[in-house]
Order: sequence, then C-alpha cells, then structure tokens
Amino acid sequence: MIKEVLKKRGKIFENKQLSNNYWIKIVIVFTLGWVAIYATRTILNPIMTNIQSEFAITTAQLGLISSLFFLGYTATQIPSGVFRG
Repeated sequence: MIKEVLKKRGKIFENKQLSNNYWIKIVIVFTLGWVAIYATRTILNPIMTNIQSEFAITTAQLGLISSLFFLGYTATQIPSGVFRG
C-alpha cells in the first residue's frame, strides 16, 4: 500500500514538474513574440533620416512611406485577429 501511494505521489510530482516547464516555455514564446511586434512597430521612426538620406527622398515622400507602412500594419491586424479567434 505504501508503494502505491509513493508511486502516485511520484507521478503527481512529475506532472507538476512537466506543467511548470510547459508554462515557462509558453511565457518565453509570448515574451519573444511581444518583443518582435514592438520592434516592428517602433523601428521605422529612428531610421527615417537614414532612409531619407540614402534614397534622396523628400519629407513628403518619407511621410507617404510611413503612412503606407502603418496602414499595412493596421490592415494585417484584422485578419490576424480573425485567425486568432
């Protein structure tokens, strides 16, 4: 009887250990995903002057590029929300 109880407790401990590792992996994946999304949204603004000087474009053209980027970003949020749901 004692051996059966110890076997059951061992299995419970293994399941808890497995679930802890599972949650750690999930948190890491979501954190990396959040960092990637945040970087894609914010990276364009600091490099606009480099883009402007590299391609010799005006500020109006640079504004158009920025607007198209954010419109495209916004348009992809709708299908990704549908796929997520």
